[in-house]
Amino acid sequence: MLRQKKNLLDLVEDNPKFREAIDSGTFVVTYGIITKKPRSMKSDALPLFSRISLLRNLHSFQLMGVNAQVFLIKDNVDRTTKNKPAKGSEKIERDEED
Repeated sequence: MLRQKKNLLDLVEDNPKFREAIDSGTFVVTYGIITKKPRSMKSDALPLFSRISLLRNLHSFQLMGVNAQVFLIKDNVDRTTKNKPAKGSEKIERDEED
């Protein structure tokens, strides 16, 4: 048994459904990439080093006999509205001592 597969099985030892899927090879790793760019761009929708990293990971999965797929997900979030600052990031006013 591959060391990676054994490590994965150790992680899910308490869940028989996960163990069965791993043993039978019926699971698929899915990457979902949110982007405003058109789906027709495929991997060109990612910056260069992100593409390289993704391809290396997909190749690693292929070597382990794991199916993997990538989906581009259309980003529909309206970012034109002004957002409130994140909690804890408000500017702290100090009392100035003379």
